[in-house]
Amino acid sequence: MGNKPSTPPPPPPAPEPEPSPPQELAWYNPGGYSILFHKVKLEDYPWIKNTPMLTEYPGLALWELSMFRAVRYSCFVGFAVSPIAWYIQRKRLPFADRPLYKMHHVFFPSAGYSTFFGFAAGTVESMWTCYQEFGGPRPVWQQEKKLVKAAVIARMDKDNDRWCRTAGRLGFCGLTTTFFFWKSGGPFFRAAMGFGTGVTIASIASVTRLDRQVQLF
Repeated sequence: MGNKPSTPPPPPPAPEPEPSPPQELAWYNPGGYSILFHKVKLEDYPWIKNTPMLTEYPGLALWELSMFRAVRYSCFVGFAVSPIAWYIQRKRLPFADRPLYKMHHVFFPSAGYSTFFGFAAGTVESMWTCYQEFGGPRPVWQQEKKLVKAAVIARMDKDNDRWCRTAGRLGFCGLTTTFFFWKSGGPFFRAAMGFGTGVTIASIASVTRLDRQVQLF
């Protein structure tokens, strides 16, 4: 009896290709900057139209809150440090020759530098917060949902809404006042100085609830 030729084993089945994710799950947001300026569709979130001061860019609402908060803190620090800087700058003069009425040359300009610092700090803080809370490897629709929810909660808070409105109005009044009537410094510096001063006054009015008793504009 002769040996029968052995048949080769069948080849292993080819692996099935993995199904591609749907289009809304395939794109991931790379970082906090794009999330901050991400535009959502209003038809997907109809309640945005009923939320005060909220647009199709919900990240900008969070950025506005961070920016106002940072400018408020930085200007308070600038105003507190300005008397010390005034007396250190004029330390060669006798103490009696350092009149306080001339301190406005340092007091109000400190708000200009503090406003630029607060604006930058608030922008970086909001971008970092957006990246930490809404970024990472998750689908876009999940990012949008969390982002819109956070923006709606922030805007629906009565204290936040009142504070933002007061800061925006008084900041604009201070900006226009120093821009046209302050004589020293460039236009951007004068505008920043007035804006920071207005936001600082607004923070005092908001903490003391004065903006609830007096209708501002």
